[in-house]
Amino acid sequence: MPRFKNVSRTSRAGKLRALMVVAPIALELLTQYRNSQKAKRGRLYRPSKREQMFDSILDQANRRFGRRNGPKRGGFF
Repeated sequence: MPRFKNVSRTSRAGKLRALMVVAPIALELLTQYRNSQKAKRGRLYRPSKREQMFDSILDQANRRFGRRNGPKRGGFF
């Protein structure tokens, strides 16, 4: 009887690898879409709570993938 555990592990690893390939691309597209929305609405527009939450999650994801919008902070000063 063949072992199916190895097959499921490789398929999980393949799915994870595919997700890690697609994630930065999707993140970049979402960031561009959100920035275009912000540009259309102007500086004085106050985003809703949902939009603020989405922006914070998007910023955190960009930081995790190594993209920073602001200055890099190295230490205390």
